[in-house]
Amino acid sequence: MTFESSFMRSGSMSLPRCITLVGPSGSGITTVSKELETMGYDLIQPTVLDTLKADDTRTTPHAYIPKIWDALDEGVPLEKLGEYAVTLCQAAQKCQGNITIFLHSEIPTLTKRQEENRLKTRLSQEYNLPHQQALHIEQQVLRPFAEIARIKIDTTHLSPVFTRRTVNLLLNLSIPFETNSYEKLVDHVVSDFFHSFGNVNLLQEITSQLDATRDFLNSQRTYYEALDPERVRQSNR
Repeated sequence: MTFESSFMRSGSMSLPRCITLVGPSGSGITTVSKELETMGYDLIQPTVLDTLKADDTRTTPHAYIPKIWDALDEGVPLEKLGEYAVTLCQAAQKCQGNITIFLHSEIPTLTKRQEENRLKTRLSQEYNLPHQQALHIEQQVLRPFAEIARIKIDTTHLSPVFTRRTVNLLLNLSIPFETNSYEKLVDHVVSDFFHSFGNVNLLQEITSQLDATRDFLNSQRTYYEALDPERVRQSNR
């Protein structure tokens, strides 16, 4: 979707009313949660099925943060977590104006972050599973959310600061996007903006001045390259 069509669809480009934030342990959920809170969202966690059923009663922007393992406390058996995740995902999609953000990272990165923070996934803690195996299971269970997410962010090489900036920019512009780099996102937005609004007089004027400046610099470079270096040295004495 282009910047223009996104803008026309969203009108005032207001923030989504409702967000579902999902990702495996260590993918940046806490980091993005802080950004959403800064943007004015009420954080609702734990998010279970009964929580989503009350969505119509919420009058302020809010973000659901489903931690699938919370379902274990609700009596859902481990072998049924995949089915529960599908049901929870479908219920979240029914919430008015819902946007799903899915965070993910490479398994070695998730493992390293967990080790640095001395954290363990609930599966590795309670079921004594190897850490990487627990992360693989977690990713499989969360797959329904990954498949329908409008915003997907690979945080493998993103710092917390750039992760927050990426989420903020995507939500403010209402752009469905998948990225692993804030710089790539900005480049896409800028190029798409000039492509979509290239017929606006002011932008045409800006672009023409940039082109004229570039042509002038190129002509100057060509002029200096054509000079005889020896004659230049003599004239500078």
